[in-house]
Amino acid sequence: MLCRAQGPVKDKLKKFGLLAQLGENNFFPTIGVAVARYLEINADVTWEDWEDRTEA
Repeated sequence: MLCRAQGPVKDKLKKFGLLAQLGENNFFPTIGVAVARYLEINADVTWEDWEDRTEA
C-alpha cells in the first residue's frame, strides 16, 4: 500500500509498469485512509494510534 504517491512518482511507476503490478487499488490519498483500508483487510490486527496514547 502506498499513500500520497502523486504526480511524478505515479508517472514513473506507470512508465516502468509498476503501477499495474502494484494495482491502483493499493494507492491512497492519505496515511489515515491507507491505515483504515489495511485494518479492513486485516481484521485480526490490533491498532493503537500513537496520537491516542496517554503517557503515564
